[in-house]
Amino acid sequence: MNGLRDEQAYMKTDLKRRAELLKSEHYNPKALIDHVKKNLGVKRDYELVRIIGFNASVISKVRHKRKLLSAELLLALHDATGIPIKEMKQIIGAGDATSPKPSLQKIESKRRL
Repeated sequence: MNGLRDEQAYMKTDLKRRAELLKSEHYNPKALIDHVKKNLGVKRDYELVRIIGFNASVISKVRHKRKLLSAELLLALHDATGIPIKEMKQIIGAGDATSPKPSLQKIESKRRL
């Protein structure tokens, strides 16, 4: 039963952290998307999504802070441009917000120790 409570607490904390980040004035995914487009020499989001292989709605939602920048999108932008991940995080103002979070399985194993 404690495992379920730990999982629920982790998910609640993660959702709260994500909501706070989306509301933050320091989190600016638009700046990163514009920087990547400039780096690639494209003018429209549509051109960008064709290069990185993502759906245009994902870019739009990230740009307008309706969705957090995922690790997959961050890596696709990195692969397309060669811009270091650390630099992209600085541009977006997210710090370590897009860093992988510990899995629930790791939390469970730590609790048992």
